[in-house]
Amino acid sequence: MISNKASLVTRLGWVIKEVEQVIEQAKLAFNNYIQDESKTALVECSEQVESVHGSLDLVGADGAAMLAREIALLVNALGDGNVANIEEAKQALIDAFIRLPEYLTHLEEGYADLPVIILPLLNDLRSAREAELLSEHLVFLPESGAINNDDIGTNEYIPLSSENLQKACVRLRYHFQKSLLGWYNKDDREKSLQTLQRVGSNLIRLNESIRLRTLWWIVIALAEALEKNRLDGSITIKLLMGRMEREIRLLGELQEDGHNQAIPDELIKNLLYYVGLAESGGQTLDAVKSAYRLDLHLPQGETLEELRNFYSAPGRELWKSVASSLNKNIAHIIKSFSAIDENETAKVQLAPIIDQLAKVTGTLSVIGLNQARNIITTSTEKVSARVDENQHLNESETEKIAEELINLQQVLQEYANTGNDITNEVFSDSAMQSAETIRETQAAIIEELQASQECLVGFVESEAAFFQLDNALKHISNVKGAFILLSHADFIPLVDALITYLHDDLSVNNRQPSEQEESCLADVMAILEASVKTNQQDEDYTQVLMGGYDAIRLLDKLSSKELISEEQLEVIGHQLEQKKKKFQKIPPMIMKKITSL
Repeated sequence: MISNKASLVTRLGWVIKEVEQVIEQAKLAFNNYIQDESKTALVECSEQVESVHGSLDLVGADGAAMLAREIALLVNALGDGNVANIEEAKQALIDAFIRLPEYLTHLEEGYADLPVIILPLLNDLRSAREAELLSEHLVFLPESGAINNDDIGTNEYIPLSSENLQKACVRLRYHFQKSLLGWYNKDDREKSLQTLQRVGSNLIRLNESIRLRTLWWIVIALAEALEKNRLDGSITIKLLMGRMEREIRLLGELQEDGHNQAIPDELIKNLLYYVGLAESGGQTLDAVKSAYRLDLHLPQGETLEELRNFYSAPGRELWKSVASSLNKNIAHIIKSFSAIDENETAKVQLAPIIDQLAKVTGTLSVIGLNQARNIITTSTEKVSARVDENQHLNESETEKIAEELINLQQVLQEYANTGNDITNEVFSDSAMQSAETIRETQAAIIEELQASQECLVGFVESEAAFFQLDNALKHISNVKGAFILLSHADFIPLVDALITYLHDDLSVNNRQPSEQEESCLADVMAILEASVKTNQQDEDYTQVLMGGYDAIRLLDKLSSKELISEEQLEVIGHQLEQKKKKFQKIPPMIMKKITSL
């Protein structure tokens, strides 16, 4: 690798033009392979990509080189016949050939080279050849200098007997849990996060191992970043901090040596990753960032989601090309509506229009215009219903769909010019009313879940507070009703299992849950809320929700009642897998259009 004395921008400048030309040649060769399945074209593509990888590796563009290497490996796997789903592999490579030049452009503009940002794309390529997927910590590698007590800021260590350490951990875990809930529910947020830091400080003093002291030092830095608004509290960060509550329990159960062996390096790296994303501005925060030189690895003040959106957002030329192509398709669809002959059968007239509308909605998904996609999807479903009935649309229905398509053309024109989504401004209030109702219902679900969590905390803190359990059940019943209203069938079995546990087991038997049950219950509640929030953002919530079913399966083993059967879990697993595919699927025809730009 070339010496780091020159900046990445300078080093990349030495090879960028040649690299971009070679990428175009590789892309052309791959397109030739797609058209005629030519193995010769695939070999040519592989050679070009290997050349790109070598150049990027030479100048030290690690993330870009990693992407080029994954492209080359998948191209070679295709050539060797080692790919099970060839269409999936083609789509992954088409996407990668679009993204690699975009990523290089950002690097040339001076942005950090962050393999973790393009992790979803790297994993798409690896998945297509059935290679083990990468996780965030494997592509985020901070420099781990020798951290010592001077860095941490204290030499104090309080040795305790096994019994006393167990008792101390029970008390500290209680305060940690209570503060977590206060932070989650925005109950005196600042005070809750300060308490988390104090708990972390106590845990530093209860451990002699520098590795465990470092772990809690990093947790303090993360809590400080959240307290001082140097970092947004994303769902992932909340789940990560929730895990630390369970680590306190494990310290008490395993004692220091056992806990030190049980803590994976990956956990420390994941915590450091989010500390690195935070802006500077706190004593412990700045000390951790400095000790691990995190600012060399991550830009400040941005969440992982924002960074990934930034790096994967289509470039201006792609905006214009895709918008222009879509507008031509939409104009053709509008003409098709006006040319309908009602003397012909509805199926013959409308079926081709459904296919055309489906291609439009698929492309809208690819370029991130999700609100517009939802509106056109509703219209497509209406046309499909008429085809099933073999009935023509009436005049008002046709006019409404035509109006939506014309509005969509305005949205696409703005997207072509600026990359901005103006769906809300262009579409009428009536068109957006359904989406608004969904958003309001989702917000109400979150409020009810948070209220139920407050009641459950009151219940577990007092043995006589069964009225709090009854109140929690009322809120959770409201949540179930809202899920039914939204037709969210994949959430309902989890809520039913939760109600069965709280009512049929705890309430009817007048019993308090064990500490292990409390932990599982907290997981279920946190994951339910995280799933709804992820769904609010129109993102793939299926993996998060599946974690809720994993937690309820554990709770089922601890409960005296059957909360959920294996058959139900199998069915819901299949449903979520199908829904996950819908989030990820990009129609081949759309990808072909994009790659031809």
